[in-house]
Amino acid sequence: MRLSPFPATSLQLTRSLSADELPRSEIWMAGKPTGKAVIGAVLETALKWQDFLLLLVTDDILHEDTLRIYLLDSQLHIVDWATIGAMYATGALSQLDLSAEDEISFHFMGDTVWTLTLFPSKRLASSTFPAPRGVRRPWTLFRHFNLTGRPSREKSNATPAG
Repeated sequence: MRLSPFPATSLQLTRSLSADELPRSEIWMAGKPTGKAVIGAVLETALKWQDFLLLLVTDDILHEDTLRIYLLDSQLHIVDWATIGAMYATGALSQLDLSAEDEISFHFMGDTVWTLTLFPSKRLASSTFPAPRGVRRPWTLFRHFNLTGRPSREKSNATPAG
């Protein structure tokens, strides 16, 4: 089943970014609060796939944004998630491509093309292949999607100390 935009979804910020805490937002469906929340401030896109909802959310932190990817079941429980980001790495989501049936591709963190492939049913998580640089995933036995990309190290004008 193809991924399709799901415009009935929005986020309402419930906790702003502070020195101690990341921003947090409540998921709203069809203009009504759901009581479910995710870390993040800006809903970049919401996509429907089978009985799942895929949210791509950013923290709205200038020059150091993180992309948070959430796969939610029909009850809006998080069944799988990943983050893409690194200290001092700039990120802006762009070039979202929904042309494949069970995957999306997009640019984030420079010119890196990321591909997210959704699985028809959960799969045993593989520890053989580590996550790409900049990607964080929870430790779990099963995955509902795979995330691939080949980020290059961002160039820095900083001179090493020493």
